[in-house]
Amino acid sequence: MKGFQKADEKTILVGLFLFGLSLPLSKSLNTTVMALIYLYLFILIFLRNTLRWQKIFNHKQPLTIPFVLYISTAVVGLLFSENLLEGVKYVKTLVNLFLIYFLISNLIDILKKEKLTERLVISFIIGLSILNIIGFAEYIGLWGEKQYIIPPKPLNVHHIWLGNLNAVGLYTAVGLLLQSSQRGYLYKAIISSFILFSLLTIIFSTSRTAWVGIFIASIVFFYLIFSRKRYFIFTILFMVAVSVFLFFFNSLVHQRIMMIFSDIYRFLSGYTDTSIGARLLMWKASFKMFLASPVFGVGTGDYVITLLNYVKKGELPQFILRYNQPHNMYMNVLATNGIIGFSALLYIFYTIFKYSKKLLFNPETRIWGLVTTIVAVHYMSAGLTESLFNIHMLVCVFAFVMGVFLRYENTNNLIEQTPQN
Repeated sequence: MKGFQKADEKTILVGLFLFGLSLPLSKSLNTTVMALIYLYLFILIFLRNTLRWQKIFNHKQPLTIPFVLYISTAVVGLLFSENLLEGVKYVKTLVNLFLIYFLISNLIDILKKEKLTERLVISFIIGLSILNIIGFAEYIGLWGEKQYIIPPKPLNVHHIWLGNLNAVGLYTAVGLLLQSSQRGYLYKAIISSFILFSLLTIIFSTSRTAWVGIFIASIVFFYLIFSRKRYFIFTILFMVAVSVFLFFFNSLVHQRIMMIFSDIYRFLSGYTDTSIGARLLMWKASFKMFLASPVFGVGTGDYVITLLNYVKKGELPQFILRYNQPHNMYMNVLATNGIIGFSALLYIFYTIFKYSKKLLFNPETRIWGLVTTIVAVHYMSAGLTESLFNIHMLVCVFAFVMGVFLRYENTNNLIEQTPQN
């Protein structure tokens, strides 16, 4: 870009790679790196007459408005909040959607570096590989004091986060592999190895949330890549066969799946202190909060305090207070921000699918359209059993992936070229 010197570009590129690398490893580190990149850009704008804010930051990025709207509903919800501290913490987490997406998408568009998209994805995959290796080292006793403990929690990353992080890494790695026709065998072997290692980590994470998301996202993925639908049907049958095999011959998978039926049976028998039982109670409580204030919700950050009131009235058991969110992305936003927040959340995914469809029309961007589509499908599916946008790490990874692949420069011209029906 005119106004950027080579030293500036190198500094920004190093910052972007460090950011991608740190995403799965450290909340504080990736926040610091992002802040330093923004600070560096502000200093350049202040010192260089040739640089202006408008030249670096394009507000027309596809997800700018959807993210701002969603964050705004949470900010409005603070007006109704009784627990402002918790509400502000939640808003701070959501703000990362905008800050990361806006930064990554604009810098990629401005720098126009060949293979920058690929290299940023690789930096994220390297960071995730380091996390997985630490988890494996812990499991076999080379690191920490958690030998042979399942699920692994490398760097204290919760097993649900670990499973969903690897799911996103899996989708981006598959995208790289599909785009690697001109690359050597070593490159393909490394990416393939990561995919296999990531799949094993997902299984050992024991996260049924991640398993559900991957199963549904895979169905969508194969539907989009196979022009002949009989191949799609054969693939789905193969997926079902593999799932059945894992259920009967993998004790870990068998135990986790059977636990679902056991929890439901115990819930119907009156015992609710189980994983599924707690979720059902929380969803019921969340819906009650929504009915109490359907437009704006009970207030941003007020889920726990409202839950506490229900417990005091004897409407819910005491153990339910162990959970600080209802483990459902949709019920969480309905409860705290009402139909306004729920509509803003759905608008994010609508916009992603709208622009992903444009990418899918063009052979040069088709693979990136596949990645954004299945990542969005995964979050929507996994969000049925986990409030993914309450989790800092998963919020940041979502914004990063969308910023890398769903940008103004790779969607604006495509919209004009898309054939009209």
